[in-house]
Amino acid sequence: MNHDIEKLKEGLEDYLNMKYGIYKVQSNFSCIFGTHTDKHPSAHFYKNSNTVYCFSCGERKNIFDFIAEENHLNVKEDFSKILDLTSNVLGYNPIRTEDLNKTSFREINNDKNQKEEQENEPIINQDDYFYWCHKDVNRTDYWHKRGITDEVIERYNLGYDPILERVIIPTSSTSYVARAVSNDKEPKVLKSRGKSSLFNTEALNQNEPVFIVEGEIDALSILTTGKQALGLGGTGNLEKLIELLRSYQIKSENIPLLILFLDNDVAGQDTQKRLAQELDKLGLAYTSDYRVKDSCKDANDMLLEDVNAFRKEVSSIVDDVGYLYNRKGLNFYFIDKFINTIKSDKKICLSTGFNKLNECLDGGFRAGLYILGAVSSQGKTTFASQVVDFMAQEAHNVLIFSLEMSREQLMAKSISRKTLEISKNVEKSLTAVQILEYAKRKDSFSGDQINNFKKALDEYRNLSKHIFTFEGIGDIGVKQIRNEINRFCKFKHPEKPMVLIDYLQILAPYDYKITDKANMDKAVIELKRISRDYDIPIIAISSFNRSSYGKEADMNSFKESGGIEYTSDVLLALQTKGVGDIENISDISKKRSNDFKTPREMELKILKNRSGKVGDIINFEYFPAFNFFEIPV
Repeated sequence: MNHDIEKLKEGLEDYLNMKYGIYKVQSNFSCIFGTHTDKHPSAHFYKNSNTVYCFSCGERKNIFDFIAEENHLNVKEDFSKILDLTSNVLGYNPIRTEDLNKTSFREINNDKNQKEEQENEPIINQDDYFYWCHKDVNRTDYWHKRGITDEVIERYNLGYDPILERVIIPTSSTSYVARAVSNDKEPKVLKSRGKSSLFNTEALNQNEPVFIVEGEIDALSILTTGKQALGLGGTGNLEKLIELLRSYQIKSENIPLLILFLDNDVAGQDTQKRLAQELDKLGLAYTSDYRVKDSCKDANDMLLEDVNAFRKEVSSIVDDVGYLYNRKGLNFYFIDKFINTIKSDKKICLSTGFNKLNECLDGGFRAGLYILGAVSSQGKTTFASQVVDFMAQEAHNVLIFSLEMSREQLMAKSISRKTLEISKNVEKSLTAVQILEYAKRKDSFSGDQINNFKKALDEYRNLSKHIFTFEGIGDIGVKQIRNEINRFCKFKHPEKPMVLIDYLQILAPYDYKITDKANMDKAVIELKRISRDYDIPIIAISSFNRSSYGKEADMNSFKESGGIEYTSDVLLALQTKGVGDIENISDISKKRSNDFKTPREMELKILKNRSGKVGDIINFEYFPAFNFFEIPV
């Protein structure tokens, strides 16, 4: 009597239900082999091979193994009897007997050589399998013999399956390549079940030249040099690569320069020519000017022939193409990135909260370096923090590097300003000093003042969710600022922040061995570089030199002005109205000595603007006690 072998094998799921009461076979379950205790379920049913595999003990069995063990039979010697018993257990009907002689035991029962998953079968996540294979990677010396470093083994989760006696190369969470580690294993390369994937497609996202090679191990060989590579997994996967590159174009993603470096044989070179033709059609940058050495078949052969020479050759190729296509050269390489940039709706342009200032700046603050300067006590910090509060109120994130005032002082300023915005009456508002001393002064406050304070506190509580303050005196420099911005962008928020630095002249020196002017020039250049690298607006407050007191502000007013004048994108100056008129100096002093009810008349002058108007003056009324600027009606 014979049986439908594949149908019997597929009965393992039913057998697990009937024999062990395991109904959720898609989840891990405790080991049923009886070889160890299993506190954490480590066995898994694989529908692609119709086997149960335990990650802990390494045992793998199909239904014939279970039936043989249950009936104390030998799988090879008693196989016909095992088939009968299996059929009886499952209640399946036998088929023609003569077919049994046409199928050897090895073909039926050897899980190591089974056909891989068909396209219409479910795709199975292999992450657990990869994890256990990676843990066993040191049980083979295959990778080291192929010249693959421990760093690359770790980074790409390479592994070894001691049951299959094959090394494992994950190509996605649902696919991998299994390679035999000895010559007597056939086939040598076994594709996983599930839809196969190109190896290391992430290389296309690194903005570096990418070697396109034929095999996964060729790609790993390039990766050992620190350069980028993508493996086709065979010349038959050319269309997959073309479709992938086409999809990147549709999504408007930038594709780096491709270095075609396929195998040094007829099939490899034919595929390289076809790929070049397709890349021409897509309009993508590539080079096919480099090839594997004549004495070698592929990249891995080159690595094994001479490791140092291979590293130098790969680096030399990248340097050569980099001159023409990467950071040093041809604009052709950047055109797609340029188009993506101008089409993007993610470019920052933040309103200042003052319409007239927005008009002068063509909409508000963009990526770039803005310097706000004034003589002492003119309200530089107040004006900048009012702009910051408005942006935070609009749900834009702001990083404040406060090198002079404490966090509490800045918060008190903001809440004081809110009390005046809410009440529109200085008698019903609270100053920053009153707020900081609220506990001992509250008995002297009117009911209106207390109510407005509570409302202001609630409003500030909401906008404060978008303000991050870093305090320091002499210990924060541009290096620390860059680090904090990088951490913020990388780990905290996907939205790019605006940055306020208060103030330039007390940044920690970039280098204690150079002059103050040289340090200031270096700081401004680095801040400009940060604004460009992260594509964000940075506002830095600057003091004026003493010779500018009592004079109308100009570019020479900025302390240590060389770097500030030449490097900044926008220069803004706050000054008392009429400061340039000698006859009005006494009037200005009188205005500044008036009580807190009367606002000061101030001017904001635009001294430099790379992208807009220059020389415009915007008039403000400034209530210093309440840290509030407004444009008079």
